[in-house]
Parts: sequence; structure tokens; C-alpha cells
Amino acid sequence: LDANRAPLERAGLSREEVLGKPVADTYWFSYSPAVQSTLRDAVRRAAQGEVVRYDVAARMRDGELITLDFAIVPLRDSSGAIVGLVPSAVDISERVRAEQEVRESRGRLATLSRQLIASQEGERRRLARELHDEIGQVLTAVHISLQHIRRTCPETAAPRVDDAERIVDQALRQVRTLSLDLRPPMLDD
Repeated sequence: LDANRAPLERAGLSREEVLGKPVADTYWFSYSPAVQSTLRDAVRRAAQGEVVRYDVAARMRDGELITLDFAIVPLRDSSGAIVGLVPSAVDISERVRAEQEVRESRGRLATLSRQLIASQEGERRRLARELHDEIGQVLTAVHISLQHIRRTCPETAAPRVDDAERIVDQALRQVRTLSLDLRPPMLDD
């Protein structure tokens, strides 16, 4: 029966192109049989007294699609009888785009987080292996050399060799502890 100026201008339509048509057959929605079918169902439900609201893509000038928060509200007379339907729409395209960008950003953040964790675990494995294999072997070799020195040295040097052996043993324990602490936490799971 009527259409306001803003959606007509946005779609580049005149009043004559819209008035008298079922809303599902207007330019905004006629681009898609599925959209038209959903809209016809919404009109049917609203004609039975239900307020219907959903998001829908509507066609604008040059075929651009925007997302609308679309509602159809039954219009009632003083006795409560439905005498018409009032469709209304709010352009929510920017909000929909922003929500999509947030979802994409969250996806990228999750990917980067996984990559960071994988990189950290790889570095921890490398450090643990290097501590265990390289430094652990060097300290073990020093320990063996100290044992050899104790067997071949004079009695007066034995206490110093014993002290050196204790220091090397302590360093070996610390290296083992560090190696275990650096292993990937997923092994605990």
C-alpha cells in the first residue's frame, strides 16, 4: 500500500514500481526464490497474528545486497482484528560485517596461538635435548675424569676431588631437572 522514501531511494526505485505488489515480489526480494519463499511464509504467519522478525539479504541499486533486520507486524483495529501488515527493516550490514571480521580475527588469533604454542614447545624440546645430550655428557665426562684423578692422585688432593665430584653431581641433577621441566606439557596430558 505504501513505501517510505529511504528504501526506495536506496534501491533506485519509484513508488510506482513497488505499490500494489506483494512485498515478496518487490525488487528488494525478487532476486531469490528462496528469499521470496521465506518472506511469503513470514507474511502468512504475520497475517495469523504473529510478529515475525528475521535477518534477510535485500537487493539494492546495482544488485548490491545488504542485510536487513526485517520485521512484519500485524496491524489491528480497535476490536483486535488484523487489518494489515506493517513490514519494517533496519540495515544491519555494517554490524554483520563487523561480526564476520571478529569471527575471522578470532580464527586468526586461535591459529597464531596454536603456532606460538607449537613454537614454544619445539624450543623447549630443543633446549631440553641440548641440556641433556650436550651439557649432561660433558658433566658426565668431567665426573669420570674426577673419579680417575681420585684413584691416581695423592691422598692430600682427595678431599678437593671429592668436593669437585659433589659439585659435578649437583650440576648433573640440575641439568636433569631442567631437562624434565622443559619437556612439552602435552606429555603430562
